Amino acid sequence: MPNVSNKQIAHAFREARPYVEDRRQKYICAAVNDAASAGKISVGVSDAATDIISDRMSHKLFLESWLYANSRSFAEWEDRADRDEQFEQMRLYRLRWLDALIEEFDKK
Repeated sequence: MPNVSNKQIAHAFREARPYVEDRRQKYICAAVNDAASAGKISVGVSDAATDIISDRMSHKLFLESWLYANSRSFAEWEDRADRDEQFEQMRLYRLRWLDALIEEFDKK
């Protein structure tokens, strides 16, 4: 994998954010890949950014899987919430995570 700077990683997450925000993509990695397909970031940067997401989620494929493994209250919440609320709350969670990642990698 090519050497990728923290600023490039932050840029990848910044470019991915609108895809999640406007609901074109549900998942952060898919949004990063869409940004690469649109020519906004390189494939190497996309690969590096999605590797970071995978590592942070302990190689779980979906954020929901990670939450099940790491949050006792997630399953209870999911049982109570209707599907529209679940989707919207998970979208907002992903947007907050993208904002935190952008901030983190901009500072490094």
